[in-house]
Amino acid sequence: MNILYCEDDSELREMMTGQLITEFPDSTVVSCPNGLEGQQKINSMTFDLIVSDFDMKVLNGDGISLFHHAKEKLQHDQFVFVIVSSHPRKTFDKYLDDSNFYYCEKQEALMGSTLKKRLIEWNVYPSKGF
Repeated sequence: MNILYCEDDSELREMMTGQLITEFPDSTVVSCPNGLEGQQKINSMTFDLIVSDFDMKVLNGDGISLFHHAKEKLQHDQFVFVIVSSHPRKTFDKYLDDSNFYYCEKQEALMGSTLKKRLIEWNVYPSKGF
């Protein structure tokens, strides 16, 4: 499984990348500091799971731009996109109807082993091919 993680806070990116490696030890985890670099990674590699911060310094709403780019470049049914944000869930209501889009509150994401647990609760792990 290939995982892309986008986060502009370098300390948080390092910590969460380590957490993803721990939670998914047989996976390749690629991290980048913004959605623009994330788009470049998607252009050159296929990802099963994309986890992205919503607010990043390069562009506000960078995570949503990354989601749209992933939908254009990747096969729709073969990736899961998780937006991580301190904004309330209702901010993302129009995207949550998409079967690939999931929301995780940022404070919750910072707690160990939360992402894998949430993917299981959402019935996308391991059933979506990873």
